[in-house]
Amino acid sequence: GDQHITGKQHGTLVTTEDARRTLSQLRQAMTTAGLGEATAADARVRLGEMDAALQAEQPDRPWFARALERLTRLLATAGSLATSGAALIGPLHTLASWLGTLGGPILSLLPALA
Repeated sequence: GDQHITGKQHGTLVTTEDARRTLSQLRQAMTTAGLGEATAADARVRLGEMDAALQAEQPDRPWFARALERLTRLLATAGSLATSGAALIGPLHTLASWLGTLGGPILSLLPALA
C-alpha cells in the first residue's frame, strides 16, 4: 500500500568537518565556563579523546560518544550546564547530533534551551 507521512518532519545534518569546528567552539566555551581545576583537567582529557577520534580518516563514533557522554555528565554534575547555558549546550547538542543514534543518550542529559 501507500505510505503517507504527515507532520513537521525535519532532520539535522552535521558533517565531520562541522563536528571538528564545533569541538573547537566547545573547547573555547569551556575556557570561560569557570570550571574548577579538577573539573577542567578532566574535561581537557575528554576533549583530547574526542579530538583524537575526529582526526582519524574514519572517526570512531562509539569512542567519541563515550568521551562526549563522560564530558556531558562531568559538566552536568559540576553545574556548568546550568550556569553556562547555550555556550556549552549548543556545541554539546551539535556533537551529539553528529553521532546520530549514538548521541541519543547524550541529548537526554542536556537541559532544554530557554
